[in-house]
Amino acid sequence: MGASAANTAAKANQAQLDAQAGQAEAASQHRAEQERRKADLMISRGLAVGAASGAGTSGISGMLEGIAAQGETAAGGTLYEGTERAKGLRYQGAVGVSNAKQQGTASILGAVGSSLMKFAPSAPPTMYGDGAGNFYSSPSGMVNQVF
Repeated sequence: MGASAANTAAKANQAQLDAQAGQAEAASQHRAEQERRKADLMISRGLAVGAASGAGTSGISGMLEGIAAQGETAAGGTLYEGTERAKGLRYQGAVGVSNAKQQGTASILGAVGSSLMKFAPSAPPTMYGDGAGNFYSSPSGMVNQVF
């Protein structure tokens, strides 16, 4: 009964960790969108400043491309971080369920083993031979017949 309770608790913990994993992924996706939006705002500001100064956009295009690349790199790193966190949480839940199953199996095998020990002889019988190929379980040869 204890093994069943441990398995149920491990599965409940796994479900909770799976929910946390989903939240970690969603949060990282939200942060990645914020990184992209921040880069877009910086690009927009750069275009506005360039146009206001009369320089146009040709002179700052390389800088704007760098800002876009940096924003995408930040977004990708944030997504990666969230995915790895989610993987870790899901793995932790799976390990917990696996351990509960192994403990349940071990407790069942231990119970079966201790039950079988009740029927095992305390010590094997001592065998004696008479030199002619006859073996007995007592030195006199009278208590058990020849095997």
